[in-house]
This record gives sequence, structure tokens and C-alpha cells, in this order.
Amino acid sequence: MEFPERLKSFAGTVAVVAGVIGLFLAHVPETVMALWLLMGLDILTGYVSAGIRGELSSEVSWQGIKRKIQTLLMVVTAWVIESFLPINLPMSLTSAIALFYCANEGLSILENVAEAGVPVPRVLRNALARLKDDQESDGNGASRDSDG
Repeated sequence: MEFPERLKSFAGTVAVVAGVIGLFLAHVPETVMALWLLMGLDILTGYVSAGIRGELSSEVSWQGIKRKIQTLLMVVTAWVIESFLPINLPMSLTSAIALFYCANEGLSILENVAEAGVPVPRVLRNALARLKDDQESDGNGASRDSDG
């Protein structure tokens, strides 16, 4: 049985797109891939937590997604600086910035899970409380990510 011409064209397009994505991902640092994964988990836990609390809001979700886009732009900026400016650093600037944001995403996931009523070990709750206090005393509430 022969494939219709449209199906052949579609399969070719999918193959090209998959190849481009594979080529792109082959050059992405693991820390950046980890950041993407944590961002996705943060969005998911944010939605679930907000749903459990009955506080789903498209406006809050949109604000969180815009912050994530800004975060990714910071990582891209680090990559541009690292790739095109002759600076010697003991570690990859892109990876260092991605790791910083990975930690932020991890804390946001922890907060979402705790707000959903899932038991969280005391040491993690205490660390989260200290970080929240530090953010409030700095007057910088913008670093908190909530995607519910």
C-alpha cells in the first residue's frame, strides 16, 4: 500500500523538525534542560495547587509564564555573553545562571506542593520560611513564582 502524497509531505516535515530540535538539544547545557523541566513541573504543581485551593486564575498563570519567559531570556543573555565575549570564567556563565533559577524553581515547586496540603519535611518548610522572610525583608516579592 502506497502512502498518499500529503502523508509523505507531512512525514518529511516532521522528520526535518525533529532533526532540527535534536540538533538544537545536542548543544543545550544539561543545566538549561534541567531548568526547562523544573519550569514545567512548577507550572504543573502551581495549577494543581491552585485547583485544590479553588484559586485557579488565568491572570496569575499568565503572570507566572511571563516571568518564566523573562528567566529564559536571562539564560539566553548569559549564553550570548559567554559565547561572543572573550572572558575566562571558572564555570560556564550560562550554567551558573541556570542553576540559580533551578534553585528558584525548586523552591516554588516546594511551595506549591505545601500549599496543596502535601506533607513537607520540617527542614524544607523551615528553609522555605527563611527564604520567604529574606525576600520580604529585601522588598523583592517579584522573585516568587506562582503559576496557579
